[in-house]
Amino acid sequence: MQDTDIQKNTDITLPLSSELYSRLEDFARREGITNIQLALEAVERYLEDMEDIENAKIVLDGINNGTINIISLEEMEHRLGMDN
Repeated sequence: MQDTDIQKNTDITLPLSSELYSRLEDFARREGITNIQLALEAVERYLEDMEDIENAKIVLDGINNGTINIISLEEMEHRLGMDN
């Protein structure tokens, strides 16, 4: 196995309030996973959501400034020759 095939991990430390840590612990226990697994999944989902929002803002800006055009489903069907 080459070095490029090995996934390297980087650890971080997060200061959690006792309330937040308790919620994390309780939810992880209910889900049958570790605190670390839950925290990693939460960070991953958060980043995916933020990237989706960022992409949506780019598209919306394009629509608002006229660089991206939108058309109706009926117009798309017409352009594709699918209208009856």
